[in-house]
Amino acid sequence: FAMKMLALLSRLSYVRREMKLMAVIVCRMVQLTVEHGVCNISIISIGHFSYILANSGNLAVGHKYKHLALSLIDQSNAKEVIPLVYTQLYAQKIPIDPVQANFPQLEVAYRMAQEYGDVQVYCIAMNREVAVRFFFGDSLQSIETTARSHIQEMNNMHEKLFSICTKLFLQATMNLVDPSCNDPSTLTGEITDQTAL
Repeated sequence: FAMKMLALLSRLSYVRREMKLMAVIVCRMVQLTVEHGVCNISIISIGHFSYILANSGNLAVGHKYKHLALSLIDQSNAKEVIPLVYTQLYAQKIPIDPVQANFPQLEVAYRMAQEYGDVQVYCIAMNREVAVRFFFGDSLQSIETTARSHIQEMNNMHEKLFSICTKLFLQATMNLVDPSCNDPSTLTGEITDQTAL
């Protein structure tokens, strides 16, 4: 129960962009795991710990914890943690492998979140997939198709925040495709109006 509460606090602090607080919570979860043993939520905390390490300059150590989290999923047969762990490991942290290799894992993340009924993680994973595709080299046509599909799914679930965030990537993509667009960094067009947002 302590790990569940800390996991919820960690997610909330991440959404609120309180990264220092999130780091403290994640470190406490890892400490509890070392002291009391591994539970399924421990795997999530180790994945988050990997993210914190890799994105704070400890890339090699962060990737060791990434592999630990992935091996614990297999050992524990903890499929319900895959969406959160994969989203963190394949969309949020600095990669060593080519980023395009992460696309299939991100699809697994949102499909598993959908299967387990976690709407918030489902939408987060879809949004992160579009972001990773946009920033790290998928074709513009593929980004557009993926983003439109995910936005429709988010709208069906009335998830306005994630829909808006994903629309920004779609508008940026549409700007890059449109030869008449004078300033692709202005996110006003067919999909969004940056002044309204």
